[in-house]
Amino acid sequence: MVRVTRTRDRRRGGHHGHARGQGRADHRALDRRALAVTADVRSQEQLDEAVRRGPAEFGQIDILTANAGIWTMGAFWELSEQSWDEMIGVDLTGVWESAKETGSIVITSSINGLQPGKDYAHYVAAKHAVVGLMRTIALELAPHGIRGNSVHPDAIRTPMTDHQGAYDLFAGHEGGTEADLVEGGYSFHALEGTSSMSPQVVADTVLYLNSDPAAEVTGVTIPVDAGHMILPGMNTAPVR
Repeated sequence: MVRVTRTRDRRRGGHHGHARGQGRADHRALDRRALAVTADVRSQEQLDEAVRRGPAEFGQIDILTANAGIWTMGAFWELSEQSWDEMIGVDLTGVWESAKETGSIVITSSINGLQPGKDYAHYVAAKHAVVGLMRTIALELAPHGIRGNSVHPDAIRTPMTDHQGAYDLFAGHEGGTEADLVEGGYSFHALEGTSSMSPQVVADTVLYLNSDPAAEVTGVTIPVDAGHMILPGMNTAPVR
């Protein structure tokens, strides 16, 4: 899905965000309008049409949040060419095609854009690649006053992680349950009382990066991980 809204930033920029389960806000409570456009982010033609409709409705586009993503699992040597191409197409090519459309850019990568992950090499490859893309975008567009940054969530509760494969991953064995996902989340984080997190924590970080206080912030990666990256492994004694 592509969602185009109007959110002003003092820098040149626009918002052309697309999400599956993450970063959604209740715009109605804030008396705001939203234009929802169903599109395949792998299609430049469909993205161009979404961008055309945005200014027609709101006057201009200010911010891009490239948040479309998929996640599937499989040992790297067992992945089919179709699985690889689909992952790279959505999680990398879709970001590149989206970023050509507007200004202030925030890309949703993943904690797996900063570290590896077992049994999803295609996802790790795509999420590492968007970091290089983001930094190059930031470098090339800086002379035009346009910023580029990325956020890196880890265990976020969305439909993308609400399935048996994710339960098994956190349980460490087949037949995992939702309770295993929650329990495993505690060992994944350093901060007290933190299991899998709400998508709102990602949305809040994106909001900061597109705000005036971040007007001079560009080319950075921000983990949204409750301290996961500072752990020397897993948290073997989590405080609940």
